[in-house]
Amino acid sequence: MLLLAVPLVGLVGLGAFVRSQIAVIEAMTRYVVDLQIESLVTLGEISRCGSEMRVHIRTYLLADGEASQNRAEADLRQNQAKLNDLLGTYADRLISSEKDRRLLTEYRELIREWSSECEKVIALLAAGRRDDATALFFSGPLTKLGSRSNDVLREWTQHNEALGTSAGMSAVAAIGSARRNLLIAVGFAMLLASAMGLLTFRRIVLPIRALQTSVESIAGGDYRSTVPFVKTADEIGALARAVDVLKDGAGQMAGQRWIKANVAKLGATLHSAASATEFGQRLLSGLVPILGGGAAAFYIAEKDPPHLRRIAGFGLTGGTSATDRLALGEGLAGECARERVAMTLANLPPDYLRISSGLGGAAPVQTIAWPLLSPSGLAGVLEFASFWALDASEMALMEELLPAVAMSLEVLSHNLATQELLVQTQEQARELELRNEAAGRRACYDAMHSDAGAALVRSQDFPAMMQLCAAAILRGVGSVFARIWMIEPRTDTLVLCASAGLYTSLNGSRARVKV
Repeated sequence: MLLLAVPLVGLVGLGAFVRSQIAVIEAMTRYVVDLQIESLVTLGEISRCGSEMRVHIRTYLLADGEASQNRAEADLRQNQAKLNDLLGTYADRLISSEKDRRLLTEYRELIREWSSECEKVIALLAAGRRDDATALFFSGPLTKLGSRSNDVLREWTQHNEALGTSAGMSAVAAIGSARRNLLIAVGFAMLLASAMGLLTFRRIVLPIRALQTSVESIAGGDYRSTVPFVKTADEIGALARAVDVLKDGAGQMAGQRWIKANVAKLGATLHSAASATEFGQRLLSGLVPILGGGAAAFYIAEKDPPHLRRIAGFGLTGGTSATDRLALGEGLAGECARERVAMTLANLPPDYLRISSGLGGAAPVQTIAWPLLSPSGLAGVLEFASFWALDASEMALMEELLPAVAMSLEVLSHNLATQELLVQTQEQARELELRNEAAGRRACYDAMHSDAGAALVRSQDFPAMMQLCAAAILRGVGSVFARIWMIEPRTDTLVLCASAGLYTSLNGSRARVKV
């Protein structure tokens, strides 16, 4: 009975011990799965809603029709409602610490202020004040509020990641302790306990460590690695799927940051351009390296007659057959300008175009033409040829960049037209001033002639008549003095008979001079 009871008690004790150890591990794992992972998933959804709200308000601002505006506004309202629900759910079920609650409150307040500023933009645009709405959107507090909310959300996510990582590490530590205890118990019990311990080790520790490695790589910025165990049906599978959702959300956020950073960088470069040619060259010089290199051409739309004129190029060789002027519907760029939609040519023949450098050259595989559309119409066309097809993030960059480029080009065109009008106005003012001066001089000459003629007609005294004539000449030409000399009869001597202005004496030593 004793030999039978001891193994049974050992097995019961071992079972109770194993159960207690698994309970601890299960509690820690469930804490990670039920609270922290759900918190991270909810934060990912919150981040996605915030990003989509920014996209919708930008789309609403740049929409060129009432239907587009209504659709963008409806999407914005839907995301606002969803964000409020997510924040309410997080506040009700997922608060894990006072810092967590503080970050939730701070983010709620920032989103409320951001939504309030959005309502101002919507109200201005609804009132027909698009320029004021645009100015408020790009230079108002929306940008700062968006940046602050991103910072708070990043801190919030990092806090929950730290909690999840800490819980995962605690679970790993508990598993390690259980493993050691199980090995000791197996030494005193039986091979079955060892098999159970080994099975537990393989079913829990390895997946958690693999997921920990995956989380660390995601936190390090590697969003292309595959998360293991996503198809497993147990808690490990749920944890793996939650990590995969977190990876996708973080990758989307990183892509959005890359897009916005490049749009802001190129926009700042274009704002200081002094001419359309400089504008196009700066755009191509900054954009083509971002897209991985290639060749590009930039056309602006001109009227009378409607056509495209190439003002800038990048990577075009001397033998390129591209022309400087294209009619609407001529070539890929002309067809893009006429249809006002993006056009793509794939599987290009080898003799279509050659992109070369100092080390070699090759033919591109794809060329794309994008129209630059502004509220006033077609502003230009951008054509780009590359060695490979653009990926989704690069296409998203172009979709967000092109409206800003079109708006900047339109502003530059208005500025150049204003400068040309100012130059014409200044030339007209100078011409009017010269005409006024000539008219003044003519008036003085006419007055001089009139005064001299009147003196010759009215005065009977010859000296007085000559003196009046000298005074009239003095006033008419604005000189320092005027003198009239006459030849003395039957001599070669000049006699001073009238003097006005600086010297009026007629009897001085210089009143008579030889011819």
